[in-house]
Amino acid sequence: MNISRFQQVVAILLLILVLLVSANLLNVDHEKKDHKGSGSISISNNILKVIIEDGASYSGIGTFTIRTDAGHTNPGENVFYDGASEAPWSTFTTIRVEDTLKEYVTSTDIKTPSSGYTVEDLDSYVNTVTRVSDTRATVSWTTPENLLVTLLIDIRGTTLADTMVETTVTIQNDDTTAHSVAVRHEWDLMIDGEDDSWIRVWMDPGSPQSWTETETDWVSPTFQFWETTNNPATPVFSVYGSAVLPIVDPPPTVPDRLVYAAWSDAYDTAYDFTPSGRSGMDSAVLYYWNAMEISPASQISRTAYVTTVVQAELEALAWSTDSAGNSESTFPLSDNVYVRGQDFPAETDVTIYLIPDGEDALPVNAIASASAATDTAGDVPVTLVWSQPLTTGEYDIWVDSNQNEVFDAGDVWNNQVGGIYAFSVIVEVGWIEGTVTDADTLLPIGGAAVSANGGADVTDSSGFYSIEVSPGTYDVTAEMTGYVSQTVMDMEVVADATTVQDFALNLVGGPSIESSDSVGNKKDTFTLSDTVYMYGNQYDPDQEYTIYVVADTSWTDGMAIPTRIAGTATTATSDASGNIAVTQIWSPPLTPGKYDIVVDVNGNDLYDIGIDALDDNDIQVTAGFFVIPEYTFGTILGLVAFFAAFGVFLRLKRIK
Repeated sequence: MNISRFQQVVAILLLILVLLVSANLLNVDHEKKDHKGSGSISISNNILKVIIEDGASYSGIGTFTIRTDAGHTNPGENVFYDGASEAPWSTFTTIRVEDTLKEYVTSTDIKTPSSGYTVEDLDSYVNTVTRVSDTRATVSWTTPENLLVTLLIDIRGTTLADTMVETTVTIQNDDTTAHSVAVRHEWDLMIDGEDDSWIRVWMDPGSPQSWTETETDWVSPTFQFWETTNNPATPVFSVYGSAVLPIVDPPPTVPDRLVYAAWSDAYDTAYDFTPSGRSGMDSAVLYYWNAMEISPASQISRTAYVTTVVQAELEALAWSTDSAGNSESTFPLSDNVYVRGQDFPAETDVTIYLIPDGEDALPVNAIASASAATDTAGDVPVTLVWSQPLTTGEYDIWVDSNQNEVFDAGDVWNNQVGGIYAFSVIVEVGWIEGTVTDADTLLPIGGAAVSANGGADVTDSSGFYSIEVSPGTYDVTAEMTGYVSQTVMDMEVVADATTVQDFALNLVGGPSIESSDSVGNKKDTFTLSDTVYMYGNQYDPDQEYTIYVVADTSWTDGMAIPTRIAGTATTATSDASGNIAVTQIWSPPLTPGKYDIVVDVNGNDLYDIGIDALDDNDIQVTAGFFVIPEYTFGTILGLVAFFAAFGVFLRLKRIK
């Protein structure tokens, strides 16, 4: 068969195209158009509707948009861009990890990295996209730094007056080292089809600043909220975003920087952005929260709100605070409750009552009260109303502005936390949860006793346990008749969070050894950049033993123990109870393959069944643990496409 030069050129171009695609060098057009992705979920309270991308498509998993819904006075309108079309893509979030110089974005469009950084989209690291309820959804990812990133989107309220959308980004450090993490939101505004929105900020409920359509940069903003509209001269409705207000639970995280930006410029950046003073442009709002160091097993959250009404903020307000006047809606028993307020009559005496939620506004029902005098601006200063010790419960705030002991016009009743209560007093608790399994069969152990310094639970048929404890440090022990007990020391539990600890118990018998992670969780598969640890039980106390990490082999009684892998540990020591604590045995970089761990109990360099400990039955029947290469799906797909195209080219040459 004769192959023309034209066909050869086509084959070569095909090869080049495949190389460009696999290297992700093809750019994309950021021009605004209908980018509706291949899959999305939606939540709604019939006032506002949020659409969230949940499938691998153009826009990126976790991008979202907002529209007004049927119960809104302006139904079917955009709040964020493409909301009316229910096509999320142009609003996205950035997670910047400063110590690894990475910027992770929820958008799959190409972004310009900040100086010294590299950009990755989070699609490759997604864990789950969950529609929790009609009004609540979450998306989670785990980055290569072992940071668990969770985006919560929650539509709050049931009426036009109290509806708002909460967005909370939580970053939990599941790594063994601290990481410094910053967060940016880019919200692409659009109202009634008008992409060039105007903005103004409210310093207090009575003093909005002037409208502007010029890029503006607020560092350490102190205003209460911002407002945008399609056109101040002919407004359809407004969109409001949080800064210091609203007074809700959780309260908004005041941004370190807020920017009214040209969307087309800001959208192309992953994090760093400097406004150029453009005016009358397609607009967006950027939230910045500066980097904070997150210790292992700790987390941070960044919360912002958006709504289309602001009635509650434009009335007199009173809310609970700490002694410095910072908004606080949850108090431990050992704390003091303060109250502050604004927009009351100037230079007037008021009485503040704290009423158990559900009780009437009567002084006799108050659990605590205090008097205060407003200043010339009508603000109630930070006032101590309830001193420790407190009593658990949920409470409302009543400010009797004319001190007539009757709730009437001019008074304030604050039950703003979800429209239920003003603040709560709690006994702070956290949880320790996990499963208990057989170390050999990996089957769950039901009926095992798990204890943590006084707290205890018994596992169910699936091996699961849950213990509620106060925040603190605990030694957690799992026990079961016929098994060797196992204890994990110094486990930290924080308030309102769950610490996961699984146990793999060995049957009572000779000594045992098991590969694990750094905190003693059984682990049998490692990547090249991991560190391998081990732990063991049933040894003589306070003894040093020779250990071997060797290539996987078939073991027979009396055989010579093979040569250990270079760079692995040679000894381990048991404690006074005969346990070998979690011990590092191999540091990265590891070598791919299957491996066994042997403890030569009698030190004769031979493997003796019933005497020596052996971990060799966890991976593919015979291996103790497995080290695998860190290939991504994109890399594999690119290589397959490359060799396929190259094969076509060679075949065409041979045919010629």
